[in-house]
Amino acid sequence: MTAKRLYRIGLGPGLRTKTFGSFLSEDSTLRWSQPAGMWMALLLWHPAALVVNGERIDLDDWSFAIVPAGARCELHWKSGEPGVYDYFGFVPDNGPESGMAVPQATSLGSAGPFWDVEFRKGLSRLGVTNEHVGHIARALLWSVAQPADALRRNVYVAEAERLIAAESGPRLKVSDLAQAVGISQAQLSRLFVAEHGTPPLQFIRTAQAQRAHRLLTSTVEPIKAIAAECGFPDLQAFNRFVRDRLGASPREIRAGQGA
Repeated sequence: MTAKRLYRIGLGPGLRTKTFGSFLSEDSTLRWSQPAGMWMALLLWHPAALVVNGERIDLDDWSFAIVPAGARCELHWKSGEPGVYDYFGFVPDNGPESGMAVPQATSLGSAGPFWDVEFRKGLSRLGVTNEHVGHIARALLWSVAQPADALRRNVYVAEAERLIAAESGPRLKVSDLAQAVGISQAQLSRLFVAEHGTPPLQFIRTAQAQRAHRLLTSTVEPIKAIAAECGFPDLQAFNRFVRDRLGASPREIRAGQGA
């Protein structure tokens, strides 16, 4: 397996598993774009090459790989034949203390078939409950996670994250962010991709979506007030943004029907 990056992912109790599946792909190459705000984990039966935002990583059989939200992805089976994989989509916990260092890819070796069997048991019970498969998904993430201090934090990225947390409205531009931390926009973009696997604009939009979701689900503030607090004076623009990023309208999310 080639060298891999570490992602900072919140694995606290607020982590939500959203989609699950196990497939024999009919094509030797798969291409897709991850939805904004939704990460994906893949458990691969066979050797493959995973390309994320143009960066390639070679994977052994029984590899467990992580794909960040908003990423452009390709999966090429090494044999040239269709391959089998399990997957689940998840939304990380956004708590400040929940971040862990999760490898982009891990070779599970002889443990791979065990996780596959347990995951498929959970899938077989989805008609009754998604708790089983959700527990297995979380356990898989925790099994490969490392302490957050394993990440080499870049001081410019850390300061940019602080500014994003303080002002996550649409008025915040990447160019302004770069100027505030004292480097060029191109440098900041490279540093963000190196540390998070995603460019700063995607990180800003994800922060906005997380803030909107938290306010919609944990407060009784009027939706118009939440829109303004998230930097959207235009309620229709906020509605479009929430539906695009979270997959449901603000009212549906508040009612527990969406993300």
